[in-house]
Amino acid sequence: MAKQDTFSFLKYARFALVFGLLLGLMLVVTACGGDEEEAAAPAAKEQPKVASQDQVVKTEKKEVKPLKPEAKEEPAAAEKEDKPARVMGGDVPRNKTLIVMPWSDTLGPQLPMPDTYNPYQNGVNHQRHAGEKGMIEFLFYTNLNVGEIIPWIGKKWTYNSTLDSVDVELREGVKWSDGVAFTSHDVKHTVDQVTAAAPDVRYSQNFKDKIASVEVKDDLNFTINLTKPDPRYFQNVFGLGHENHQDILPKHVWEKEDIKTFKNLDIPNGHPVFTGPYKLVQMSAESHKYDLRDDWWGTETGFWPEEPHVERVMYIPASDDEVAAALYINNEADAGPPLLVGTFKAAMKRNTALQSWGEGPVFGAPDGCTFNMEINHEVEPFGNVDVRWALNHTINRTQVSALGYEGAVPPVSGPFSSYAVNKYIQHFQPLIDKYGGTDPHDLAKAAERMEKAGFAKNADGMWEKDGEVLSIKFEVAGWLRPNGPVVEKQLRDGGFDATYIQSEQAVMVDNMLTGNTPIGIFIMCGSINEPYDTLKQYHKKHYAPLGEKAPNAVNATRWQNDRFSEIMDKLEGMAHSMDDAEYMSLTEEALDIWYTEMPAILIAEELHVVVQNGHYWSGWASRDDPYVAPYPCWNGWYLQTLKIRSTGN
Repeated sequence: MAKQDTFSFLKYARFALVFGLLLGLMLVVTACGGDEEEAAAPAAKEQPKVASQDQVVKTEKKEVKPLKPEAKEEPAAAEKEDKPARVMGGDVPRNKTLIVMPWSDTLGPQLPMPDTYNPYQNGVNHQRHAGEKGMIEFLFYTNLNVGEIIPWIGKKWTYNSTLDSVDVELREGVKWSDGVAFTSHDVKHTVDQVTAAAPDVRYSQNFKDKIASVEVKDDLNFTINLTKPDPRYFQNVFGLGHENHQDILPKHVWEKEDIKTFKNLDIPNGHPVFTGPYKLVQMSAESHKYDLRDDWWGTETGFWPEEPHVERVMYIPASDDEVAAALYINNEADAGPPLLVGTFKAAMKRNTALQSWGEGPVFGAPDGCTFNMEINHEVEPFGNVDVRWALNHTINRTQVSALGYEGAVPPVSGPFSSYAVNKYIQHFQPLIDKYGGTDPHDLAKAAERMEKAGFAKNADGMWEKDGEVLSIKFEVAGWLRPNGPVVEKQLRDGGFDATYIQSEQAVMVDNMLTGNTPIGIFIMCGSINEPYDTLKQYHKKHYAPLGEKAPNAVNATRWQNDRFSEIMDKLEGMAHSMDDAEYMSLTEEALDIWYTEMPAILIAEELHVVVQNGHYWSGWASRDDPYVAPYPCWNGWYLQTLKIRSTGN
C-alpha cells in the first residue's frame, strides 16, 4: 500500500480502532476485578495506598546521569565520505520515526493552522507541540527535577548587582539551518521586533513591560537591560525549559518581514529557519514531518557527541484521549497527551512497552500545579476565615486521592508542586505541620470553627445560622470531575448542604473571574523553582471587585492582605536562595499568613500520566533517570529527542 493510502486508511480506520479499544478496556476491567471482588465481597474493599510528594520526584541523594552520551571515536575520513547524504523528505522507516501527538489541550481531528509557522502569531502552537522537539532550540534549558541549568546556545548569564541587567555569553559555532551563524544580533532583533509589534503579537506586551533594551557587545555577547530589578526574568523567559515559548528568530530572515503577517513557511526554499537538528519537510492538517539534517551545529562542533537516533519527528493529530490511547496501544504513536490512571493501566495490559514517569502506583509526573478549591471571599459567609478553615478541616484529601485518583496524586495543604521547589517544602515542613500537615482533616475542629463563626447544626445535621441553612454549590471543571462527587459527599457528611456542578472549563473560569460562583475546584500553577512564583499570585494588586474580571483563577479568591503583599514586594527583587536568611524568613512569614488566612483550599498535587512508548525507543526521562521534566508541551522535552535510542524493533 502506498504511503498516502496508508495514512488515509489510518484516518478512516480510527473509528474501528477506538471501538476495539473501548471494548478491550471494558474486558480488561471486567477481567481484573470480577472474580476477586466477588470472592472478597463480605469484607470491606481496601482503599489504594495514597501517594506522598516525596515519591513524585526522587532526587534526594540521587546523582542525575550525564545528559550527553559519551563521545565516540571519530570515524576515518574515508568512512565519512562513504556515508550517503540523507534525502530530506524521503522514506523513513517507522523504527526511525518518533511520532508525537499534541498535548491534551489541543486534541482534535486535524492539526490547526497548517498555513503558517510564525511562532509569535496568536493561535499558532506548532512550536509548542512539535517544533521545539527538534527544530527550535533555546539559549538555556533547566532540569526542573533538580533545578540544574543546562547551557545550550548560551554558555552563561550573569546578573549585575542591582538585578536589572543581564550579561549573556553565546556558544561559538552555532548556526541556523541555512548555514548563517547565530549571533547576539539575532537575540536583539527578536526582542526589538516583537516589542515593536505590541500588543498585536504573542509575548510582545511582556517584552515591552519587562525589557528596556538589548545591547550587543559583539557576536557572542549581549546585555539585556530590564525595566526594573527582576532576578527571575531571564531564566523564566530564555531558559526555564517550561512553557516559555519565546523563540529566537534569525535576523537575516525576519528583518525583511512584518512579524504580524509573515507566514514563515516556504518549505521548498528552506523556511522556517531555526537552529535545531531537524528541518520541516512537510506540513498539513494531517501531519508535520521534521527530518534530521546532516549539518547540525551540535554534532559539527562536538557539543553533542553523536548523531541522534531519531531520523524523523512526525506530528499527528488525535481527536481525543481515546484515540490517543488506541494509537499508543498499536505503536502508532510514541508520545503525546496524558491518560487517566485507569486508562493507562488498561492500556499497559494491551501493550507492555507503554511506560510513564514512574512504575506505579504513582505513574504521573508533576507539572507545577495543584487541585484547589477557590473560594470567593466577597460572597458571605466565605469572607469569614473560620468558615474557610472549617471547609479545610472537612475535606479529606487522602480520601479524594484514593477514591478519585486511585491513590496516585499526593494530598497537599500548601500551594506548591514537587519539582525543585520541594527542598523549600521540606524546610518549611514544621510550619505546615503546625497547621495540620498535608491533610488537616478533622471534623471536630471543623465544628469548632463553624460554631465560632456563629453556626449551629439543625435537626438534619446541617449547618445553619439565623434559621438559614448554609447551602454551597461549587463548580468543577469537567476534566477535574473525580474531585466532584467525593468532595460533595465529604462536605455533606460534615454538615454542609453541598452540591457540585460539572461545568465546561471556559464557562467555569469566566464565572470565577467575574465572581459569579462562590466556589470552584480548579488548578493553581506557579512555583517550580521557589515559593515566590506561587505566592506572588495572592498579592492584593491583583484584586478585582465583584463583577470585574480578576487577572486569573487564583485571584478569583479576591483575598487581600497588606503585610503579605509587602512581603511579596520585597521578595520580587530578591534572588531565591535557601542560604539567604532574609529570603527564608520573609517566605516563612508569608506562608504563615497564608495558612492563617487560608485564602484557598488546596486538595492534591496535579500529576499527569505522561505516556512514553518503549516499543521503538528507550532512554526516556523517568523518576529513576530524571535528566529532564517529561512534559511534551514544555520546550525542555527536546532533550529526550536527542537522548532516546532505538530498541532495534
